[in-house]
Amino acid sequence: MKKHKVIITANQGQEQRIEVEIIHLNTKARVVKSIQLFLGFLFLAALSILVPVMHFVLVPTLLLLAMILPFLNMKNDKALTAQNISCPKCKAKIHFKTKSFSNEVKNFCVACHTQVKIIFKA
Repeated sequence: MKKHKVIITANQGQEQRIEVEIIHLNTKARVVKSIQLFLGFLFLAALSILVPVMHFVLVPTLLLLAMILPFLNMKNDKALTAQNISCPKCKAKIHFKTKSFSNEVKNFCVACHTQVKIIFKA
């Protein structure tokens, strides 16, 4: 894990430059995550066969998601570790969960109801 400089922005244009820990995901980790995503949606599609009437909608939708989302997940080559970051507008702590991303991560500040973005600048 390396610390990288990122820009945090709020809706109204307040910016703040900080350092956060970002994990760079290799190809093997992204492929494993995509396979898990595919198998998870495939399992849900098989399970939704048992739901009367709704299976006409659920099964095709879940099968479509099982084919599309793993490819979209392959683009995410970085992961933000779980950490608390202060809001640029009200300075309240915002908890960002560990999640993979490509260029930016969005979250909401509970205190001031502002959308906060963390933008990764290489």
